Amino acid sequence: MFTIALVNQKGGVGKSTTAVNLSAGLARLGKRVLLIDLDPQAHATLAMGLQPRQLNASVYTLLSGTHRARQVIRPAGENLWIIPSTIDLAGGEAELAARPDPHFILKKAMEEVGKDDFDFAIVDSPPQLGFLNVNSLAWVREVFIPVQCEFYALHGLALLMNTIDRIRVQLNPALQVSAVIPCQVNPRRALTRDVLAELERHFPGRVMKTRIRVNVRLAEAPGHGQTIFAYAPESNGAIDYTALANEIIALPPPAPWIGTSPTFAAPFETALTPAPAPQPQHEPVFTAPEPVVVVEAPVEPEPVIVAALEPEYVAAAPESEPEPQPVEVAFANVAALTPEPEPEPAPAPVPVAKETPLVTEPGSFAHKLAMAGLKPIVIAKKVPQTVPSEEAKRGESIGKTAKILGMLFGRGKD
Repeated sequence: MFTIALVNQKGGVGKSTTAVNLSAGLARLGKRVLLIDLDPQAHATLAMGLQPRQLNASVYTLLSGTHRARQVIRPAGENLWIIPSTIDLAGGEAELAARPDPHFILKKAMEEVGKDDFDFAIVDSPPQLGFLNVNSLAWVREVFIPVQCEFYALHGLALLMNTIDRIRVQLNPALQVSAVIPCQVNPRRALTRDVLAELERHFPGRVMKTRIRVNVRLAEAPGHGQTIFAYAPESNGAIDYTALANEIIALPPPAPWIGTSPTFAAPFETALTPAPAPQPQHEPVFTAPEPVVVVEAPVEPEPVIVAALEPEYVAAAPESEPEPQPVEVAFANVAALTPEPEPEPAPAPVPVAKETPLVTEPGSFAHKLAMAGLKPIVIAKKVPQTVPSEEAKRGESIGKTAKILGMLFGRGKD
């Protein structure tokens, strides 16, 4: 029985999709296949049409010792069986890690399954390097690495290889990387070709020639609880996984993996290669510099050609400091610059009454005042205005009327 673990610490690279459809493809070729869902998310269980909440026996009850291996194995199709998973596995991971020999719990639980009961046993591992992944790597002999042809999918590949090397040394000497499966391939992208070239360089002979292309049917099939062969048997996804199953059957047993984790070259070298341990820095040894003899040669000053400049740009240095300008001059300049205010219109002259010379006789009081240089006080005498009586007005009117009549009739004054 070939025991295979599909491992990649990054999620979304196609581990569960490859585990389900590769198992179904091998079963269609007549191989007896056991699929073990070791992921607490139970994606492989859902893809096989099972409901995790309705299961009493699962991989958790197998690892905890409640059920034996033959009690949790369920048929999933022709030549295909599954050990399902539930969400209980996530909560029981800490409980199982506290048991003695926690790295070999899965290996001891699967001892009941004979080596001739199945041709392939494929483990769908969770997307992190923890307790469950160590258990699967301590039991299986083959490691298949699904890789998405993008930069982030390759980022943790060196760390994964370090983990595999460590488990090989400490827990499972027969463990080896047998296949690297390119998934979600878009051959029109230059990045895809670069990633494939890097994988071929660091995993020679282990990169599968079958490329799992980007296919919408592969993403739709788990929602219907079916494999790609039951959901869309004529799709590119079914064609690619059939070719992958044939290639794995014809794959010769690989030589044991020798060496340490690969070092990836640019442009992936920075992201994929673990950072080297910092080297201790030594204090620099001080060495006295050799004396340097500097011979200064006489340097003649270059002549300044003033004639080549424009006259307006040549400013002669003042021979002496200019004398400060007096304050009066500065005020005068300010006064010169300040506009004169407009003259205001002169007020109209007030008529003055002419003085009437006093005619006085010699010896009179006015004459004496004039001789003494004094002016007499003249008080104007008010003349009473007489108002004509009614008779006078009537007589004047009669006279005017008679005059007019006389002029008209020629009678003269009469």
